[in-house]
Amino acid sequence: DVLPTISRSFQDYYKISPYFVGNSAAGRNNRYNNIQIDGANYNDLFGLGATGTPAGQSNVTPISLEAIEEFQIVIAPYDVRQSGFTGGGVNVITRSGTNRFSGALFYYGRNQKFIGKSPDSLRRPYPNFTDYQTGFRVGGPILRNRLFFFINGEITRYNSPLNRVFGAPTVGTNIFTVSPDSVRLFRERLKNAYGYETGSFDALKFQRQSNKLFVKLDFNISQNHRLSLRHSYLDAFDDNAPATSGIPAPSVATIYAENTRYKTQNTTNSTVLQLRSLFGNNIANELILGYTIIHDAPLYYGQPFPYVSVRTYDAQGRTYNLAAGSEKFRMANDLKQRVIEITNNLTFFVGSHAITVGTHNEIFSFSNLFIRDFFGAYHWNSLADFLAGRKAAQYELSYSNIPGNPAPRAEWKAIQYGIYVQDEWTVKPGLRLTYGLRLDVPTFPDKPSYNPKVDSTFKPLGYDISTDKVPKAQFMWGPRLGINWDVLGDKTLQVRGGVGLFTGRVPYVWISNQYSNTGMEFGRLFLTGASVPDFVPDPYNPPRGGTPIQTTEINVTAPTYKLPQLWRASFGVDKTLAFGFIGTIEAQYSKVVNDILYQDINLIPQGYLADGRPIYGTWNYATRRWTVQKYNSTFTNVILLTNTNQGYTYNITFQLERPVAPDGIYAKFAYTYGVSKDMNSGTSSQAFSQWRFNHAIDPNNPTLSYSSFDYRHRILGIITYRYEIFRGISATLGLFYNGLSGQPYSWVYNGDVNGDGQTENDLVYIPKDRNDVILVDAGGNNLPYNNPAYDQLNAFIESDPYLSRNRGKFAERMGARGPWSHQVDARLTLEIPSLRGQKLEITFDVLNLLNLLNKDWGIVKGVTFQRAFLLRFHSLDPTTGKPRFQWTGTPIRELPLDLASRWQAQIGIRYTF
Repeated sequence: DVLPTISRSFQDYYKISPYFVGNSAAGRNNRYNNIQIDGANYNDLFGLGATGTPAGQSNVTPISLEAIEEFQIVIAPYDVRQSGFTGGGVNVITRSGTNRFSGALFYYGRNQKFIGKSPDSLRRPYPNFTDYQTGFRVGGPILRNRLFFFINGEITRYNSPLNRVFGAPTVGTNIFTVSPDSVRLFRERLKNAYGYETGSFDALKFQRQSNKLFVKLDFNISQNHRLSLRHSYLDAFDDNAPATSGIPAPSVATIYAENTRYKTQNTTNSTVLQLRSLFGNNIANELILGYTIIHDAPLYYGQPFPYVSVRTYDAQGRTYNLAAGSEKFRMANDLKQRVIEITNNLTFFVGSHAITVGTHNEIFSFSNLFIRDFFGAYHWNSLADFLAGRKAAQYELSYSNIPGNPAPRAEWKAIQYGIYVQDEWTVKPGLRLTYGLRLDVPTFPDKPSYNPKVDSTFKPLGYDISTDKVPKAQFMWGPRLGINWDVLGDKTLQVRGGVGLFTGRVPYVWISNQYSNTGMEFGRLFLTGASVPDFVPDPYNPPRGGTPIQTTEINVTAPTYKLPQLWRASFGVDKTLAFGFIGTIEAQYSKVVNDILYQDINLIPQGYLADGRPIYGTWNYATRRWTVQKYNSTFTNVILLTNTNQGYTYNITFQLERPVAPDGIYAKFAYTYGVSKDMNSGTSSQAFSQWRFNHAIDPNNPTLSYSSFDYRHRILGIITYRYEIFRGISATLGLFYNGLSGQPYSWVYNGDVNGDGQTENDLVYIPKDRNDVILVDAGGNNLPYNNPAYDQLNAFIESDPYLSRNRGKFAERMGARGPWSHQVDARLTLEIPSLRGQKLEITFDVLNLLNLLNKDWGIVKGVTFQRAFLLRFHSLDPTTGKPRFQWTGTPIRELPLDLASRWQAQIGIRYTF
């Protein structure tokens, strides 16, 4: 309760661990974490959100902070009962009722006045909004000493109006030069001719809401048996602006209607029963039964209608798109997840040994519906064409190829079995060994559709793959050994460590990609010009005339694919020091055994460029275009998910901690140095994106390089002080400092250098000097070496620390690094006593306090998509075959992150009784 937080999400408290940066633990992808509530798993298994918990897409926390008693964060536990992660493990311990009735009422809120101005030169105020959280908690006895209850309820409400101005002389934030008459005519045409109501264009409101209820019963059945039953309910939604992928981009902006937005909706119900039993003096048992239903249902606003985009112009000839209709990607989108968990741990106490035999089993079922452009999507090149009822210039449609099933889902199951045995041996007082063996067996019983073209193409090439082949059941062993030694017997010097093989899980969307992309379920139209059909406003009968796209993306998984697994070893020493401090030195090392690797196996290697880079296309010098060479031209990309054993992380931490003392002071200071390397950091959900955005010299044979989660240095500082002002009135000040070395990023070319069909994934070759690169003008004419472009390029390379020290080499993926960030958060709590031990708490939280004190402090910089463009690829030189580039001016690298670089504050009131 003393650490600053505004979201009041338990993820905010990850920061107290020196191994966490955001949601990433020990340099691993945050999707490799495992989150538990009271020892039962509570994850977003499909993995579309960023938080790792249900409702991640709705940007809400799934359980109220008021329901939480404490947190447990582990990176390298050697207890075989803890598994399911190769990042970090988080266990949230919830409150329970007692023999004393107690509870709280609370309210936390803020608006735009509680956020500072933008970090750029414009110093813009934050747009208007209101944000508040309110709720209650209460717990107590139903039957004294036997049956207890705890109930927590919370609602959150976020509202942000969006007001636009049309017909302005210049473009600004939500200020546009397009004529208001154009917008009016567009809207009226849709309503009068087709009966479609667009909603407002000039006054929109974005909302994010959540309703949470947590109920827990604890029943002391007898002295030796205790039953706990809890249920967690969440209902949430979050408004989003529409995506415009596939539509020709305007020069200024796409102005979308109110009903063209969509909302991510989530409903989660999770029930867990835990039974702890003692049988005599030597046997204990813990049984956990869990059942969770997660329903994500992104939904368009308004009535169902085709997506309509119309190009229009302002008085200066600049282009806008006016957009209405249902959002392109949410016309048919729905995801259901069901999870059954069965865990039992039976422990025998035999002398100095505690022997545990256990099993942990999870049964997952997924039902995923995703069909883009399901109602059809049209684009007109002019407002006049649209108003006159002429044909559109472009038409897109996706539709089912399965007779009798207009909206096929990817429905499949996964089952993970786990058994383990462990001995916790107290060798002597103060010395404990923990050693055990765990076996996990993941299985995928359902088969995707079969596409014979994949077999006929790739089996002759030696690939043992098929669209209906899923990973085989694999025995994934996990031996572990841990030691904890109280050296002096008085807990003033403790040595601990161990080694173990840890098995985790992936976000199951990575597996689901194969079930959704076999090339058999869907057909797709992308028509232009004369082949575009007449506009049909009926969303359920879109026109299907025309020639379907003959190419499709295929996703396959190697039958031998295994879930992530790594060896992890750690060694640490804790020493009690003067003034109540505890000093800690700890080192951890993890070596990958199995990790993800993506390849596009449809690409045919075509040799090498002069710089040694492999190419996958043939170059046409006349058209200055690549022709990508494929084994089967009816497939766009065939993305194979397989394994690699390349990758490692290590971390060294130095920490000083002073537990809360009678003087009211708590302090913690830590420094962590870490390195993380992988072959693919797994930052996307779609298989194609996983491959496409993995920066490389050869995209099908990436080299071991720095991870997207390789934050090298972290400094952590926490100080809290509680002071009694007078007569029970007290104030507590909590300060949190986070110093972080910059975000890693890659230097890539803007353009396709190697003919793989992708434009942002080719790592640059850093020229040694002006003789090591060919620069051209926009027309493709070679520039003389005395052209200023060469001087400017050279000066920029010399000014950049990473580029200058790596001249004559290929850039490394995530090899460059942004600047350090330094931020201080603060919380001030005032406690005012009331009747009979009740009290009123008033809190004031400030994030990025330094920015509140000085506008130039607390700035956090990032690089868009963690990549920066050094040069733009233009063509291959007709004489030498070497690539030629355009110097387009000083590259854009680190930019201030808008919200993270502003101070933010929130006020709260809580009455406890």
